[in-house]
Amino acid sequence: MQNLKIQENKLYIGTKVLTYKYNISNVLYADNKLIILFDIPENELLENIFAITTDGKVLWQVQSVAKAYPDIQKTTPFVGISLMENGNIAAANYYGLVFEISINDGKILSKQTGK
Repeated sequence: MQNLKIQENKLYIGTKVLTYKYNISNVLYADNKLIILFDIPENELLENIFAITTDGKVLWQVQSVAKAYPDIQKTTPFVGISLMENGNIAAANYYGLVFEISINDGKILSKQTGK
């Protein structure tokens, strides 16, 4: 997507400016959605990936890792996102776990240990 710029907690989309509580770490554009990864202090907000429209409307927030995998005793906010070949999102946390997240609704589909 053209005309997309990040500056700390501001996302510039063309002439629009969206301001958030947290700094923005990364933004991906896929399936007519902006996928935002916020840079969050540890234990403040673990579900720090959101999908929004180009108008700023929130479509979804990533599912809680604890809800998807109750066996995981402790987790951290996500630290990296990328697009997968199948169109979903790969999201890594600080502990090296990589989760596949549905681009459609933010649900966690699978997990694996990162490299």
